[in-house]
Amino acid sequence: MAEGWGQHLAGDRIIFESAGVAGYGTVMAEAVEVMAEVGIDISGRMATPMEEVDWENIDLAVFLLDNPPLPPSTFTGALLHRPVGDPFGRDLDTFRRVRDEISRLIRDVIAGLE
Repeated sequence: MAEGWGQHLAGDRIIFESAGVAGYGTVMAEAVEVMAEVGIDISGRMATPMEEVDWENIDLAVFLLDNPPLPPSTFTGALLHRPVGDPFGRDLDTFRRVRDEISRLIRDVIAGLE
């Protein structure tokens, strides 16, 4: 959802990419549904596994998990930790709450970068 918000709000001014600690394959159907409710299509997207991220070319990493893994020592960018809770296995209202919280966070990140 964060990548979808970032691309929707920043367009091509800032590159947003999602990474995940577990390979879920495609994006969860609930996330696709609640993002579609606000006009953002995230269907068909996939998060890059953390171990495959090109950490040397990232300026800012935003971690949304409560207890995120640390990036490797090759990461020299800024790190922002803003846990929003994992909606996995929860109801659509939880996904909507997380969607809206991520929206506020991404708007703040974009404002801070511009």
